[in-house]
Amino acid sequence: MAYARRSTIASEETPASSSKMNTELNGIYSDLNDLDSKKSSTTHDHDEDYSAIDHDHDEDYADIDHNHDDDYADINHNHDEDYLAKLTPTIGDSGKVIAVKSTEDGFELAVQSGGISDVVDDTTPQLGGDLDVNGKKIVSASNGDIPLAPNGSGMVKMEKGVYFSDYISNGTDSCTIDWRASNKQLVTPSGNRTYTFTAPTGVTSLTLVITVTASRTLYWPAAVSWRGGAPATTAAGTYIATFFWDGTNYFGTCTGKD
Repeated sequence: MAYARRSTIASEETPASSSKMNTELNGIYSDLNDLDSKKSSTTHDHDEDYSAIDHDHDEDYADIDHNHDDDYADINHNHDEDYLAKLTPTIGDSGKVIAVKSTEDGFELAVQSGGISDVVDDTTPQLGGDLDVNGKKIVSASNGDIPLAPNGSGMVKMEKGVYFSDYISNGTDSCTIDWRASNKQLVTPSGNRTYTFTAPTGVTSLTLVITVTASRTLYWPAAVSWRGGAPATTAAGTYIATFFWDGTNYFGTCTGKD
C-alpha cells in the first residue's frame, strides 16, 4: 500500500504552518511506505510449513501394538469368586444376619433367624427375660460341672425347694461309691460289705441310705470320721448316714434304723 501526501491546506492554517506540517507529513508517509515494503518482503506459506511436519497419525497409532482383548485375557479375574471372598455376613436393620453364598446363577442371600448362628459366638450373653428351658435340661459335656458363680457377695437363690429325681443305687455287693455322680445314694448289702468313696469335686453334704434285711458288718473308708461311732447295722431296717465332705475328710453321723 502506498500512502499519498495530503496537498490541501485547511482554511484555518497559515502558509507558514502549512509548509511545516507538510514536511512532517511527508516524513510520516515515507516511514509508512518503508514499513509496508519490509512487510511484503516477508512471505509465509503456511500450507508448506505445515506440510514440512510429517505426521502420519494413523501410522504412528498403528505402531502402538495394543491388543486389548489379549491384554484383558491376561488378567485372570474370576469376579464371582473375588466378590464372594470379600463378602462377610452382615447384620441387617432387624438385627438378623444376612449370609451370602455362591450359586450357579450368581449369589443368593439367606436371612438367618437370629443375630448369631450359635450361642457360643456370643461371648457376653445377657438374658432379656426369664429363661424357659421348655422341658429341656441344662447339661454339660465331658463330665463337666455346671457352675453357678454369683459376683462378689451374691449368693445362689432358690425360690423354691431343690430335689433330686432319684438316688443312685449301688447294689448289694461291695463297691466304690462315687460321690461325683450324686450326693444322694443307696446301698443294699446282702452280706458283710466293704465300701470305698470317690470324693466329690468340692465341699458338700452327702447322704447314704443303707437298707439291710439282716445283721450286716460294714467297713468304711479311713477318711470317714464318725461322730458317735459307725452305724451298727445289726438289725434289719433302713439307716440314714450323712457326711460332710470338707475337701479332705468325711464327717459322718447315722440316725440308726427306722
